[in-house]
Amino acid sequence: EKPGAEINLSALCFGTRIISVYALHNQDKLSSLICFSPGIYTKVEPKDRWTIYFSPETGVRGPITDNSLFTRDEEALTYIDNDPLRITYAKGQQFLDGKELGNEAEEELEEIELPVLVFLGGKDEVVNLDKTRKFFRKLKKVKFIENPEWYHSTFFQDSHVPELLDWMERN
Repeated sequence: EKPGAEINLSALCFGTRIISVYALHNQDKLSSLICFSPGIYTKVEPKDRWTIYFSPETGVRGPITDNSLFTRDEEALTYIDNDPLRITYAKGQQFLDGKELGNEAEEELEEIELPVLVFLGGKDEVVNLDKTRKFFRKLKKVKFIENPEWYHSTFFQDSHVPELLDWMERN
């Protein structure tokens, strides 16, 4: 149906805002979207966001300062701690830009015709799972893979790999 469109675009958390907006404008170039713990809706309240924006040293438990929010797996935590690309500090502009991307994705989401695979962990302390499910259920072709024992970084879980590969093959 789409010559040359064999790209399964994937992202974790905040990155799902970016790939959702990209997909809205480039569906003809993609086969599917794979969203690991999509950060369209988070558990951080507006009052907490202002604290994070203006006072990152206050000890607010947030995804940038506390790696245990992502996983409890020691090997994965070591990987995150040593990842040179890990975000350890964000300026307020990043949060404002993220909000704008989230708004654009939410407003135009129903226009995505691509198959979308969404991974959610029941112990995720970052993503608001109820709002996220409601958000993605608006899509025509969505599949959820959920595990009550997973934390935020669902891509560290090997148990989903066979199902992920099978889904990619079929889409």
